[in-house]
Formats: sequence, structure tokens, C-alpha cells
Amino acid sequence: MAQFRPGRQSEPKGAERVQRFSRTTTWRCSAYEYRAVATGAMSFALNAELKPWDHAAGVLIHHEASGYSALLSGEAYWPAMTKGWLLLAPDAESWEAIRRSFAEG
Repeated sequence: MAQFRPGRQSEPKGAERVQRFSRTTTWRCSAYEYRAVATGAMSFALNAELKPWDHAAGVLIHHEASGYSALLSGEAYWPAMTKGWLLLAPDAESWEAIRRSFAEG
């Protein structure tokens, strides 16, 4: 999972929710993480630091590989965005299941 750093104030409702997944990691390199998600080497990625040079091309590549991405709020990602949590998943159904796991207490 990309960009998850426990202890930050902006983390979605607590780091304990990340324990619902069998394995989490961050490579701290958006290009590597987008490649891994697009090829299926990673199941999903969650990014908090929205910078267009990190995500604009990656979201497009992920979409072209039949992936689904949006902010945790459900809003579509746009390169001008600087706030929010960008979640990438293999498809819309998986995206919603992952989003729910972060939203539920």
C-alpha cells in the first residue's frame, strides 16, 4: 500500500485499520508503485501526497490497464488536486471493498 505512514494526523481513522490486510508496504516511489499496481504485483495503493508529477501519468496508465482509482471520498482524481487520499484498485468493486475497510470502525 502506497504512502501509508502511521502516526500522521491525516491518516484515515487510525493506523490499526491497515492491519486488516495481509501485507502492507510503501516503496516511497510512485512510479514503482503504479507499475506494481498496473501489473497486478500489488493489489492496491493508497496515496495521501497528491502531486501531479507523481500521479497524473500513473492514474492514466492504471486506468488503461483496466484499473479503477478515485479519492476515498469517491471524487474523481484530477492532477490539480493537492488534498485527499487517492485509492487505486483493480476494479470498482475491489475499490469499494477497500474503501469500506478504511471507512468502517
